[in-house]
Amino acid sequence: VGLDPSEPVVVYVGRILPRKDVRNVLRAVALLVRRLGQPARLLVVGGETPEPDPQATPELGALQRLAAELGIIDRVIFTGRRPRSELAWYYGAGDVAVTTPWYEPFGLTPLEAMACGRPVIGSAVGGISFTVQPGVTGFLVPPRDPEALAWRLGQLLVEPNLRARMGDAARLRVEREFTWERAARQTALVYEQVLAEAGTPPLTPGVDERPHRLSKVHGLHRRVVHGVG
Repeated sequence: VGLDPSEPVVVYVGRILPRKDVRNVLRAVALLVRRLGQPARLLVVGGETPEPDPQATPELGALQRLAAELGIIDRVIFTGRRPRSELAWYYGAGDVAVTTPWYEPFGLTPLEAMACGRPVIGSAVGGISFTVQPGVTGFLVPPRDPEALAWRLGQLLVEPNLRARMGDAARLRVEREFTWERAARQTALVYEQVLAEAGTPPLTPGVDERPHRLSKVHGLHRRVVHGVG
């Protein structure tokens, strides 16, 4: 994709939507380049088509215009959508991964970046607040705060040892905490706990018992699927 190996690279992988706030990332990179003197490049991977197409991905056009206004259009590479089989290469091409949405129920891209040994700077919202361990696997920043993002990016980009240490910790966290085997065990534990709390139900519940049983089932579903309760 034409990257200079001597320049640090910030990578964003994900959907190109307003709520993902890639504009925030552009503003932070502009601060890095202009104010902090960091010659960083930004790699934006995502979109509705394999080639960058503002008609198919309207937010992409807004991002391209903003990059031009900020004077960093020559430092941003928009790749378009890439197959999942290639994403590890793009994560690996970056020194730091970023994701700063306004909100995010969970988000897989931080985990993907961490699995590739990359520290992640993410918004302190939703599941990202759980995925990223501040000061260990990356940093959390307030959403819509390019100043905070630029400061953390600058910190990581000038400290290769810190970057490497956080990247190693990120990969280890994914291997230990986010495997399918562990997810299955955690799900089984939730079922066992809820069933124990509910007691052993009769095979054929009476009419009066059905609302209570339905409530228990609904609660179980919410806890397993949404992680609440």
